[in-house]
Amino acid sequence: MSADEGVVYGLAGTLENEAIRPHVAGRFVDLLAAVEQPPAMIAFLDNQYSLGKDSSAASFAAQFRGAGAGRPKRQFGINENLAREILELHTLGVHGGYSQADVSSFAEIITGWSIGGGKGRLAGCVPGRFISATTCTSRVRRCFSARPTPSKANVRARRCLPIWRAVPKPPISSPPSWCGISLRTNRRRPPWIESPESWDINARKFKTPEDFVFSTLRALNVSPAQPEEVIRTFDLLGQRQYTPGSPAGWPDTSKSWDGSDALMHRVLWASRVGANYEGGVEPADLAAASLGAYARPETLTALRRAATSGQAVTLLLMSPEFQRR
Repeated sequence: MSADEGVVYGLAGTLENEAIRPHVAGRFVDLLAAVEQPPAMIAFLDNQYSLGKDSSAASFAAQFRGAGAGRPKRQFGINENLAREILELHTLGVHGGYSQADVSSFAEIITGWSIGGGKGRLAGCVPGRFISATTCTSRVRRCFSARPTPSKANVRARRCLPIWRAVPKPPISSPPSWCGISLRTNRRRPPWIESPESWDINARKFKTPEDFVFSTLRALNVSPAQPEEVIRTFDLLGQRQYTPGSPAGWPDTSKSWDGSDALMHRVLWASRVGANYEGGVEPADLAAASLGAYARPETLTALRRAATSGQAVTLLLMSPEFQRR
């Protein structure tokens, strides 16, 4: 999802705060259902315009729109954006083994997933809340791989979500499919919590700009006087909030963020933060509190030799151990 789309400019953040965070430590299927139905997701992928071709809403609309002298009436049908997103990005992946027919079938099943608060077919619904509009729903009774589904629209669609499966036994050389494991076992504890990689004590990942900024604010125990300061910082560091530019989201590999120009912008921002530091805590103590055993002797020595506290804070923020997580 990208806030570049004007229709979700003010909603993009709600998806993270209201749909993802409450379910991130629970069952994957609950997280999946929560992510697909918020107004932000529905509006971003235009599912509110998806009508089953044989639905009562499509029949009614076709009678009054698009007709003119010598022109056929406008045809209404399904929108496959949300269905494709669920299969391609949220569950199976690009090479997950599904077909175009599966996308079309699933798109028919989730017709009617919309946003309340309008007129006509949405009148009387809670504004800005998810609604399963039965008047827009296709009458199909099929799902992925021709599995039969219940007839009630929303129940039918939600029951289809757990059907998507990943490869049962991924190659040893590749990371396991947490999505597939979570769906197959219906477990409540996320499998990545039990993964040895999750408990590796070595900080290996180069921080994204978001990680860098938030970890800096936490380490210094400060809040920006004006929220727009943080927004401008993300723009400066190349990670404008909620605008990843790709459905895959922001990259989290080192090569995506450690280029010379990107590092220079980090130095400039860290210098500005250091110049305004008024924490009253010695930078060496700050390093011990924020890095603990990760603080290298070389870094602590550099902090003690710094000409000013501001310079020491800058050195701390740009140290190799602070730049990784």
